[in-house]
Amino acid sequence: MNAWIPVVAAVILTFPAVLDARPPARKQLRSAGQALDRGDYGRSLHLTHDLLYPEPRIARDHRPLAREILAASYHRMSAPDAAEREWRNLLAALPDYALTRTAAIVGVSQAFERLRRARPPPTRSAGTIEFYIDARYGGGLRFEGKSFPSGQTGALRRPPGHYVVVAYHEDEACFSKSYAFELAADGPRRFLFSPGFRDASVMVLTGAPSSVQAGGRLFESAEVASFKMHGPVKRVHVVVDAPGFVPVRRIVTLRAGHHEEVHVRLSPKVTAAE
Repeated sequence: MNAWIPVVAAVILTFPAVLDARPPARKQLRSAGQALDRGDYGRSLHLTHDLLYPEPRIARDHRPLAREILAASYHRMSAPDAAEREWRNLLAALPDYALTRTAAIVGVSQAFERLRRARPPPTRSAGTIEFYIDARYGGGLRFEGKSFPSGQTGALRRPPGHYVVVAYHEDEACFSKSYAFELAADGPRRFLFSPGFRDASVMVLTGAPSSVQAGGRLFESAEVASFKMHGPVKRVHVVVDAPGFVPVRRIVTLRAGHHEEVHVRLSPKVTAAE
């Protein structure tokens, strides 16, 4: 029984040697910041490197700050390659990261921003553009050299950015119309396009001075009135009123790109005496 005593004693004596005698990670990070403030860059480098390598032993939320201090320490210790490596690791995880703890240290912010500008923009997943042109109007659309006929749905994968699509129509009453839009990452974005439609005009002829109301507009007879068109055809309610004559109401069909002349026969009002 006594033969086992040295073995047990040896285990008890050696066990404390495997305990981690280093301070808590948060406290060590604060010590690294304090060393950085007093210009002891060798000390701040040692403390932050120990927090991150060979395996991080500091919480994920505090790793960016630890890496920022480590990179600045390398930079001030004239080790630019090591500083760039840490900054690259930082930007790879957080592309929009802004220096906080080390921004005021001479040369650090400038070197960091030079590295950021030299980096290629982060790749983002493409979005989906889904579009179609209203089948009621015919025509089609053009996008990046491809044509899509009326009523056909197009679905294209494109990287985020700004794009232009052109809706067109062969009818002389229409004109091509460009639409600019922005596609964000991981769309989809859905669009409905239509070509532009030329203005229509109308002139009401009565043979007597008359006022004309049409589509919310007020004008005189024999005067040309133009109307914006949002489709190939538009029906407007026309009311013709002339002193001494019975008001006349008509429905007039306007066609994009066309001029209409409407002839209205006026009937004199009949008085009771007559």
